[in-house]
Amino acid sequence: MMGRGVRGWTMVAGMVLLVVGGRGLGGAAGAGPWFMGLGAVLALAATALQIRVALASSGPERQLELPLAWSYGACVLGGLGLFAGSEIGISILSLDFQVPRARARYRQGSMALGSALLACGGLAALAGHWADRARGGRSPSVVDVRRLRQMSGGGLSVALACVAAMLFGYVSAARNQTLDASYFKTSSPGDAVRALVDGISSPIRVATFFPPGNPVQEEVRVYLETLARSGGITLEEYDRFADPVTAADFQVRSDGVVAFRSAQGTERIVLPTDLDDARSRLRVFDGTVQQALLKLTRARRVAYFTMGHGELGQALTEPLGDGTGPGENAQPGADVAAFRQLLDLLNYEVRDIGLTRGLGDRVPEDGAILIALAPRTPFHASEMGAILEFLDRGGSLLLALEPDTDFEIGPLEARLGLTAGAMTLDDERHLRETGGPADRRLIVTNRISPHPSVTTASRQGPGAGLLVVGPVSLTAIDGGGGATPRITVESLPSAFVDENGNYQFDEGEESKGEVGVVAAVEEGEDGMRALVFGDAEMFTDRVLARLALNAALAADGIRWLGREEALAGEVVSEEDVPITHTRQEDVAWF
Repeated sequence: MMGRGVRGWTMVAGMVLLVVGGRGLGGAAGAGPWFMGLGAVLALAATALQIRVALASSGPERQLELPLAWSYGACVLGGLGLFAGSEIGISILSLDFQVPRARARYRQGSMALGSALLACGGLAALAGHWADRARGGRSPSVVDVRRLRQMSGGGLSVALACVAAMLFGYVSAARNQTLDASYFKTSSPGDAVRALVDGISSPIRVATFFPPGNPVQEEVRVYLETLARSGGITLEEYDRFADPVTAADFQVRSDGVVAFRSAQGTERIVLPTDLDDARSRLRVFDGTVQQALLKLTRARRVAYFTMGHGELGQALTEPLGDGTGPGENAQPGADVAAFRQLLDLLNYEVRDIGLTRGLGDRVPEDGAILIALAPRTPFHASEMGAILEFLDRGGSLLLALEPDTDFEIGPLEARLGLTAGAMTLDDERHLRETGGPADRRLIVTNRISPHPSVTTASRQGPGAGLLVVGPVSLTAIDGGGGATPRITVESLPSAFVDENGNYQFDEGEESKGEVGVVAAVEEGEDGMRALVFGDAEMFTDRVLARLALNAALAADGIRWLGREEALAGEVVSEEDVPITHTRQEDVAWF
């Protein structure tokens, strides 16, 4: 009959073949089943012989064989667990799982239980055989029996300690809690994203792909679960290795992916899986989600920027070529990259339009909004005609003015019912930049009237304020048409219109009071809409990228012009913006 040592090596060979066949060669052109089948035969044969020998022996011999038989049995049960949790085992057993998550949990549970039983049985058997070798060829005695049982028990104890450590590690990863004394917070769902979800007609699947217990996934989960309370979205969590079919369906090839899927398509957000690396992205996660949802819920629109009149970031004359960059006469320091990025976030495609690019004839039909940021020279008669025709067919206009330019509103004055005056200053309440009289241009105001174009700004508390830089005064008039102008933002009562441009308040010649700096104009339910800003510097990077309330004002204005005021509201950002002090600009923007 097969000796004890031969039975032990047969069991080892069987277990190795089971593990290799189920894990290492499971997909190697059908080799996996053969390996597992051969391993099962060897393991079962060794176990059956060991049990037979134990039952046929008596006295101390039987006391030696029984612990080995129990160890072999545990190894066989462990091998069965590994087999049941492998892809081959699931296929052979014809197990059908309706939910991918259930399949992953079954596999993890079977593999964990099988590995634990295999470790306990294997280490106990190995320790028992090691103790038996010390006996040599003599007949077993009571001392040999005690030695073998103590060694087998020691091997079992080591195995149980390893299993406990494995379970502790799994639980620690699954219930990971991090203590961080530095300021960090993932942005929560803002009003704009909530309104967007509330207006969804068909549900959106949100699938996350992270390793189990990943801390970034925990941050994302809190955000998505909060958003899901509004309805309209369903949450799914996957491990791309445990659910390769689902990962392939969402075209996910790396961890850290948050996928949004609707009938219109799929949008993916990729985050680092390390929390330190992902912090900057998580702070602005709400804005990123809004951009993804907008692409799924409506078609991309076009916003045209006028050019050729010295607009912010543009040249006085239209450049040759594609005209996408500023020319030599572009206003220095007047970059509007942040505003263009905001339009992209709101799912608008930005294009430039000028006299030779269609504005001299007709604003294209695909134009949703026409934007003129601080033109310094007047529009040509043909351009003005195209703008008026664009408004007549229900278009939307954003016009931002600057003082001390040659630009003239012209026919737009009667069409919009607004007049533009001189620069507005405030010698009492303003920000400090240079310490001179020019600082009076840096006006702060919280006089905001309720209107859909200023939703977020009008909801702010008493301590909040908008920054406007030397705005042109705006006054509503009766233009004789159907347009209804409304002043939405005014200066504080300490402001005055600097009629003579000396940056001083001249008692008796000038008066202090609230001055209109932003106006909204609309014409019926389906007619034209326009926003007129007395200040164009509000849209420059140094203001828009640093002051959240100014950015919210611009975003709500674009939504209103695009007739999406139902989506107006705050986009939450927890991003830290540094306060910059330079020799030319010593301003604490906060």
